[in-house]
Amino acid sequence: MTSTSSEGFKCSICLEFYSGSSFKDYFVSTPGGHVFHHACIKKLIEAGHSCCPMCREHVNLENLTRLYGIDPSSSRPENSSNNQSTFVNRNKDDISGTGKPDYVFKIVLLGNSSVGKSSLLERFTTGEFKGDISATTGCDLCFRTLEMGGRLIKLTIWDTVGQEKFRSIATNCVRNAHGVMLVYDVMDVNSFSAISDWMKFVDDYAPSDANRILIGNKLDVGDQRRMVPQKHGKALANKLKLSFFETSAKEANNVEAAFRCLVGEIMENTVLNPASENYDDYDDGHTRYSVARSRSGCRLHLPYRRDDDHVNERHDGTPECLC
Repeated sequence: MTSTSSEGFKCSICLEFYSGSSFKDYFVSTPGGHVFHHACIKKLIEAGHSCCPMCREHVNLENLTRLYGIDPSSSRPENSSNNQSTFVNRNKDDISGTGKPDYVFKIVLLGNSSVGKSSLLERFTTGEFKGDISATTGCDLCFRTLEMGGRLIKLTIWDTVGQEKFRSIATNCVRNAHGVMLVYDVMDVNSFSAISDWMKFVDDYAPSDANRILIGNKLDVGDQRRMVPQKHGKALANKLKLSFFETSAKEANNVEAAFRCLVGEIMENTVLNPASENYDDYDDGHTRYSVARSRSGCRLHLPYRRDDDHVNERHDGTPECLC
C-alpha cells in the first residue's frame, strides 16, 4: 500500500504493520469488505482521505461497520486467558449455520509444528483459547460463516500437520485452496526460517492464484522471549509481497483481522474481478450459482450473485464440494 499523508498511519490491515497498541484491537469493515483497525482508518478519514486504501471505494465514518475486538477506550485485563468474555464478542455479522452462503472459500494454515496454527483456528472459529491443544496429526477441518461487504461467506478452514514426515497430507490439503496462511512463532527462529520452504510448497502444490498472508504468532510473549524481531517479519513479507500480521491466539490480537483481510483479498481477486473462463454458471431451479473451476477440475459451487447474463443450463443434484 502506498503511504498516506496521515502521520503515523500504521495498520496491519492496511498492509503496513501491527498498529502498535494492544488496546486498539477494534476492527471495522468498509463497504467493499476490507478490514482496518478503527483508530487507523478513522485517523486517515479525518486527515481528508475519502477512499479505501485497498479498493479506492468511497468511505466515511458513517459507512464503516464494526466487526470484532476491543474498543480502544477499554482496558485490557491483566490475565486475558481467564477473561474470555472480554475478547469473545461474536459480531452480529457472524451467522454461522444459517442461510445459504453467497460464496464458499477454502483457507489452509501452513507452518512448522507448535507455531500455534490450531490455536489460531480455535480462536477464530469458536472465540476460545485452549493452551493444551494436542499436536495436529493429520488435517483438521473447521467452518465459519461471516458477512463481509454485504456478502455471506462460508469458510472451510484446514489446519495442517507441520512435521516433515506428514508433508504428503498437507499436499492434499492445499489442493484447490483459495487462501493460505503461512504461520511462524515469534519465539522460534527455525519456524521463521522455514517460511521460505513453506512458500515453495505453496508454489508447488496450491493453485497459482491462491492468496497468501504471513502470520507471526504468539505476540503475547513479550520482547524478552521474542526471537524474531518485528522488522524481520515485515521485511520478509515485503520481499514475498505478502500481507503481514503479528497475532496472539491467546489474547485474540489481530486473529479476526488476519482472517478477514485474507477473505477480503480472496473476494477482490476471485469474486470482484473473476476471469470469465474460470467460472461456469448454472441454475438448479432454486438458486443461480457461480461455479469456480480448480486446476484439478473440481467444481466448487458458489451461489450466483453477479448481475451479468448466465447460461440457462440446469445441473441437478450436484453436492457441495468441501475440498
